[in-house]
Amino acid sequence: MLFALRIPRPSGFENSVPDHHADRVDAVRRRTPALVLGFAFWFGLLYPLIPVTTTGWLMEMVAGLAVGLWGTASIFAIRWVQRQTRFRLLFRALAVVIALSLGVGIFWIAVNAQGWAASNFSYFGR
Repeated sequence: MLFALRIPRPSGFENSVPDHHADRVDAVRRRTPALVLGFAFWFGLLYPLIPVTTTGWLMEMVAGLAVGLWGTASIFAIRWVQRQTRFRLLFRALAVVIALSLGVGIFWIAVNAQGWAASNFSYFGR
């Protein structure tokens, strides 16, 4: 809509129509930090290892950055796929594949971390 005309609304109209989408977005933004911290705390309780060497700290940061970037890219890709109107079933399947790739990627990083965890990490409290 390159040459769309903007028709002004009567005053007070914008307050009479509820914007449910904005309310949902605000609710998600309020809950997201608590969810992220909750999942990090839960994961820390399941796998209570702390890095004891510089290499361990570096590997932990690189693995966390890789998971974070992969997750962010997956979210943006799924959001883009949701907006597509043609081939809706194909794009839904693509969104599932993207989500599964994130899960497999996190599992792969965690399994490979087992190899370097022995000498660079120790259990919390030791």
